[in-house]
Amino acid sequence: MSRVDTLIKNYINFVSVPWQDNQAGPQRIIFAVYPQAEELRLQARLQEFKTETLQASYTWGHYDLTDTFPRWLATQRYAESYLKQPELLTEGLLAKYLSFIVEEVCTEIKNCQVDNRTVFSLSGVGSLFGLLRAKDVCESIVEHVPGRLLVMFPGTYSEHNLRLLDAYDGWNYHGTVITTD
Repeated sequence: MSRVDTLIKNYINFVSVPWQDNQAGPQRIIFAVYPQAEELRLQARLQEFKTETLQASYTWGHYDLTDTFPRWLATQRYAESYLKQPELLTEGLLAKYLSFIVEEVCTEIKNCQVDNRTVFSLSGVGSLFGLLRAKDVCESIVEHVPGRLLVMFPGTYSEHNLRLLDAYDGWNYHGTVITTD
């Protein structure tokens, strides 16, 4: 059985259990953690997560972060300068990128008619590397998701810490972690 197969199986076991309705935002996040080498396999099998969610009598929404940075950058007046000198991408400017992501996700949430019985998934999280912290994106989005936020997370989970692409210092989070183990 492949790691992605195991992750899907573990997700099925999780999504089949009834949810508590009174959880705080951070507790409603589900991290599906897998090795970054499995990214393409996972992307190819996202439909299975949707199918399993629907079979468990929940609804589904999805947003892919992969191309958000180039789309956001294309709207910036000095985009060419930022490409030539990436050090010009300051924290303040990247905060605008985060706002762009939140706005895009909120639009998709409205389009999907998300409610408290919806699993809303985020994929392409690895594309944030070097630009934004996944933690900040999750914290900014989860309050707009009344159900569960499923984050497809390429990286590692050990000793209660998540590390995106095995590179950043990890952070301890209150959400549920589903792994390939």
